[in-house]
Amino acid sequence: MDWSIGERIREIRESKWITQSFMSNKLGKNSSWLWRRESNKSEITAIELHKLLKALDITYEEFFLPYDLSKRENDIKINCNQPA
Repeated sequence: MDWSIGERIREIRESKWITQSFMSNKLGKNSSWLWRRESNKSEITAIELHKLLKALDITYEEFFLPYDLSKRENDIKINCNQPA
């Protein structure tokens, strides 16, 4: 999976038909602030990401795992008993 945090934020925002202006206002920021993050011109802090996900009404799981894991259970093997 090759994507950036900014691109993923834009993808989710647009899928919910939310404008940059509306989203920026909801976060108390200006539109250029959001544009810079979505365009990967500025980094996003953990706190900013938390606020963005809350404003988009999605979980971290939905953000970082955008596909349905139940359909890919044979592709993903996680063993929590072995050290990394």
